[in-house]
Amino acid sequence: MGYDLDGYIRRLKEAQKNLSSFTIDALKKNEAEIVDLNISQMEESGVTHKGEEIQRRGVSYRGYSPMTVQIKRLKGQETKHITLKDEGDFHNKMKIVYNQDSFTFTSDDDKTEELQSYYSDIFGLTDQNIEEMKDLIKPDLINIFRNEVIDG
Repeated sequence: MGYDLDGYIRRLKEAQKNLSSFTIDALKKNEAEIVDLNISQMEESGVTHKGEEIQRRGVSYRGYSPMTVQIKRLKGQETKHITLKDEGDFHNKMKIVYNQDSFTFTSDDDKTEELQSYYSDIFGLTDQNIEEMKDLIKPDLINIFRNEVIDG
């Protein structure tokens, strides 16, 4: 049985041209889980993509104001660090916007611009969550690659 190496090489070169597209497809398949990684950073750790504490620009104290702490305690919400969650609209409307070879996080919530102006680096994944994202998309990338190159 002979193998068509020229065919594999041709498909491999074609796949190389489409790597960004393949990656975007894999990201889209796992978008909900990837957005959840960004949300969990805020809610559970209160950190930016740099791993630094989320804090309001131009304010010397860290965390919430004393009044906000009281309100959040009444709601049963986290008070040790900033979560950017009050009623949940901002987090619930988070999504990924895709470009040809990149993506960014955003939210369709009306408060998004205001939150971005008050707080720095609220969107994006920590190094640890980037590794988790890679683990999420890896099986889909393997399947796409297999379908395009090997089975092609």
